Amino acid sequence: MQSRTLLLKYIVLVSVAAMFFVANPSFAQQKGASSSEMKTREVRVNGLTLHYIEHGQGTPVVLVHGTLEDYRTWDGQLEAFSRGYRLISYSRRYHYPNEWPKDSTDFSATIHARDLAAFIKALNLPPVHLIGHSYGAFIAFLVARDHPEAIRSLTLGGRLWQWAITARTIIALDSKAGLTVRHLIRSL
Repeated sequence: MQSRTLLLKYIVLVSVAAMFFVANPSFAQQKGASSSEMKTREVRVNGLTLHYIEHGQGTPVVLVHGTLEDYRTWDGQLEAFSRGYRLISYSRRYHYPNEWPKDSTDFSATIHARDLAAFIKALNLPPVHLIGHSYGAFIAFLVARDHPEAIRSLTLGGRLWQWAITARTIIALDSKAGLTVRHLIRSL
């Protein structure tokens, strides 16, 4: 129990430091790449078309947005994240500019995780650095759990505890897949 408490304190400390860096107004307001200036691309996966943008070259980094967001969520980080990396930001099923069918009964984390795994495969990417925010963090976690061969590292941001991802599960995932797991938790 004491090691778990120490682990949680470490996670919170690293998370707070990371959030101060990313949330710093001067960092977010730097003039640089914007998704509105980039041409969106399309890929067909699981019977639907997903839109995405790419910026930079190098090892692929796939960005997974939260619930009320889309590929534009990451605009403030595009320039910094794309230095030395091939940054790929996509819009999940039912998020702008993707189609929203009349029947959306298949809206679930499991379906989104299947779409993300198929997206990575469809782009023929080597193992990726996967970064997920909020609900996108849970989706990224599911992909890393189910497809560890496709993931080089995993970064999760947001309120992870609401998705019942425990420290024990993260440690098991890390030792099973050999992943680098970073936690970015804004608040508990």
